[in-house]
Amino acid sequence: MFAEMGWLGLALDVDLGGSGQGVLEACIVAEEMGRAGVIAPFATNAVAATYVLERLGDKEQRQILAQVADGGLCIAFAKPHAGSAGEVRAERSAVGSFLLTGDILIPELPEAGFVVVQAATQGSVGVFLVRMDDLQGVLAQYAGIDGSTEGNARLEGVPAELLSVSPDASGVMETAADRFNTVICAELVGLMDDMVDRTRNYLKTRVQFGQPLATRQVLRHRVVDMAVAVEECRALTLRAALALDGLADFDAERAASGAVAKVDAAARWVVEDAIQLHGAMGFTVELGIGDRLKRVIAANSLTGGHHVHLKRHAALAD
Repeated sequence: MFAEMGWLGLALDVDLGGSGQGVLEACIVAEEMGRAGVIAPFATNAVAATYVLERLGDKEQRQILAQVADGGLCIAFAKPHAGSAGEVRAERSAVGSFLLTGDILIPELPEAGFVVVQAATQGSVGVFLVRMDDLQGVLAQYAGIDGSTEGNARLEGVPAELLSVSPDASGVMETAADRFNTVICAELVGLMDDMVDRTRNYLKTRVQFGQPLATRQVLRHRVVDMAVAVEECRALTLRAALALDGLADFDAERAASGAVAKVDAAARWVVEDAIQLHGAMGFTVELGIGDRLKRVIAANSLTGGHHVHLKRHAALAD
């Protein structure tokens, strides 16, 4: 369905089979995904990894992006375990190809055909494309807290195709991560908005002592606080998306980290408040709010969390 609706090629150039849109449009899709509780590798595949390949790949390498747009291929985006590119090393083999060594984490793994990996080379940093078939036997897959599939791989001389070792490569990877984080923020905005709607409707219909719970002013104020937090998060996510698309005069890196710093903390609070305001029902599997909390916790791991990005946001102000 994602391919049929054109969502997978939304941020790709028209010449590569996409729609030529940007992060802003991807955020619109992600927000509705969050509202509906859809968990899919949209931010990784359609926004981050494809951006790296589009910017750094040669003409032949970029041809596989058309397969992403039509749903025939998924590209994952690997992270070093401790957040340092130096943990993964790239060395040339005797025949001139590159071999990677190190530990990587691959979030949002399902049906990936390739994975983008950043690795240290001699005196520089390179970006590489690894076939998932070459990870057979070294890739351990497991279910994440939110039900998505993730994987750990210990690379020991795994062959890789070079995308770039240019000075711009590291910056492209940083921008790809900011694009990914911003789209995850948009997903959480949609998730939070749904929690506000469901909580408000519950308080209107749940009758206690002959009156709806919504007649209690203190509970109405709690829902208002939740709604205000959602709008604040939406505004910061919009600012980051506009900055990344070059449509606003903001520092894109700082705007992206500012969005994560706000949204990550607010999403946890809003969902936990939704559980509390639903009372004992909020803890039931049938209501599904717990599943949304699991997604918020997983998103914290995907983006790095508000503590990391608050420090980055402050550092970029200097």
